[in-house]
Amino acid sequence: MAKLLQFCKKKIPGFLIIALMLVLGISLTACNRSESEKTEEVKNEISTENNEDEVKDILEADRSDEEADEDEDSQEVMANEDNAISDKNDNTNKNDNKDSTVDGDTVFEEQQHPFTFEDLYHNVYTGTIGSENVIVDLYPNMEDKTVIIRYVGDLHESVVEYTAQYPNEYTIIYNDKKIGIYLNEYEDGELSGTYYEKGKISYPISLKLAYINYMSDPDQYYTVGKNKEVENYAKDIKDIIEIEDIKGLAKLIEYPITLHSKEDITVNNQVELIEMGISGVITNELKDSIAHAYPNFMFCNAEGVMLGDGDYNIWFTKTEEGKLKIIAINN
Repeated sequence: MAKLLQFCKKKIPGFLIIALMLVLGISLTACNRSESEKTEEVKNEISTENNEDEVKDILEADRSDEEADEDEDSQEVMANEDNAISDKNDNTNKNDNKDSTVDGDTVFEEQQHPFTFEDLYHNVYTGTIGSENVIVDLYPNMEDKTVIIRYVGDLHESVVEYTAQYPNEYTIIYNDKKIGIYLNEYEDGELSGTYYEKGKISYPISLKLAYINYMSDPDQYYTVGKNKEVENYAKDIKDIIEIEDIKGLAKLIEYPITLHSKEDITVNNQVELIEMGISGVITNELKDSIAHAYPNFMFCNAEGVMLGDGDYNIWFTKTEEGKLKIIAINN
């Protein structure tokens, strides 16, 4: 560089020397700047790489924290589930350990009242056991201190029968391995109590006296025939009315017969009855009454047996020929 300057002083005019020096200065500055920029780029690259590494480290750390939190949450959920199962088992065990037997010391809210039923006769009650509509026959034998309980209901088409104990005038008790029954009377003709299914649940009993059947035989209920014969005939009547079979109904009737409604109508034979049609013989109210009537523990007296309720019913009896026949239709 020094030799170049000496040459320029000898051969080149002064102003040109100054110009050359400026050019050289600019070139050197550019070179220095270029080197500086390269250095900065390298630094930036190193910084970026370091930042990426730091980001990776942070993400890895966050991921580890999240996994740890998830593990803690999972363990907490599992612990809660275990506690819930444990509590449920504890409650189940407590329920299983409850004594569901019935005894004479059981206390009910209603004021106890001596039973007013008739000894050695069929005392018939209607009401409910839980939500089931039932009709119940109680046949007490005060000398033996027993009461035969028979009932049918919405859920029990066949007769259910138990022989209960009657330890005093206030209490009827039945117990076996599966069920328990407790009854007391709190008003004349009105019974309350509880029906227990061992280890399961209990149902309230509410009954009201409907009538008394004065047949003294505990196993015989009707004056006009054996229980099975009479109840099967009642089922036939129910089935025929349900399907509105006027010809089938006509065959079951003893003629002449009077149809009691707003106006009484006397029908002399099957032909006349069939001509009236089912709607002319059986009103909707009577049809509904027969549909809801049980063909068990039906009211009966010396005249015959009544199927239905007090207002809408059908009466039948055994004729001189020994056949069961309908003798009255009350609409």
